Amino acid sequence: MSASFVAMTIWLVGLFGAPPVFAQTRITIGVAAMSPRTIPLLVVQERGLFAKHGIEARIVLIKARRLWSQA
Repeated sequence: MSASFVAMTIWLVGLFGAPPVFAQTRITIGVAAMSPRTIPLLVVQERGLFAKHGIEARIVLIKARRLWSQA
């Protein structure tokens, strides 16, 4: 086999071999408590910036007391 044949085969496999990948548009963001660190997330959601960029975001408050008592 010639080097050009091998190179052409690798190029064609790379060109047509991989299917397109689409980004995830639905996410869930878990927060342990409402604090100053979570304010930017709430502001972004209230102003609709997630939706503007095609992201469906859901902010969920995680009640971690049960997990801490089990540990």
